[in-house]
Amino acid sequence: MSKQPQTKPLSTTARVGLALAGALGLLLGLYFAIGGALLVARGGTWYYLLMGLAVCATGIQLVRRKSSACVIFALVIIATVLWAIWESGFDFWPLQARIFMFTMIGMLLAPVYPALRRFQGKRPAKGAAWTAGLALLACNALFVYGMFVPHGTFGTATNAIDARGDAGPGDWSAYGHSAGGDRFVGSSQIDRNNVKNLQVAWTYHTGDVPVSPGRRRRGRSRNAAADRRHAVPVLAAQH
Repeated sequence: MSKQPQTKPLSTTARVGLALAGALGLLLGLYFAIGGALLVARGGTWYYLLMGLAVCATGIQLVRRKSSACVIFALVIIATVLWAIWESGFDFWPLQARIFMFTMIGMLLAPVYPALRRFQGKRPAKGAAWTAGLALLACNALFVYGMFVPHGTFGTATNAIDARGDAGPGDWSAYGHSAGGDRFVGSSQIDRNNVKNLQVAWTYHTGDVPVSPGRRRRGRSRNAAADRRHAVPVLAAQH
């Protein structure tokens, strides 16, 4: 006749931790369930509503210190993996976005399963817990590794061409003439011989805050306005 396992009480820290984890699980489940209900009302998928209810049940069972919380969440993970593959195929980023959070939570719940079973007077089932925990750890490690590996272009690439033409040398296509803000005009009519004859047509003060108001450079007081950039168009020829 096999000996029945004895009930092992939980420590105060474990009880408080389970209560907090259960409360967080309940809030997370309500978030998904409410959002899922709104999605169903608009003709969307039922997954989020059903998953949210299952996560709520997980949270409630954790507060009650029942090992069934881990079993319910294991079913959530399995259902989520199947749904994610059906929804997005085997593309990395869609799968990672749908699964990673649940596998992380499951990895943290796996060590709790034996303790809850002992608390209920059942066999701890350490083998199942260790197997699930290590499998989830490997899965999470692959997800983290995959975040730093190029996965190509997601979606369908197009051959669309920008309809804008190239800016000419006299066109100020960006603040400061070019993206680099060089403020140089590429006009062939202006050269080193006649540049001294240019006159200011108008000046616009942008009102930018000085980078270093009043600081000193090489022992001399620097005018704060020198830090500001001004758009100063010049009159190159009389018309």
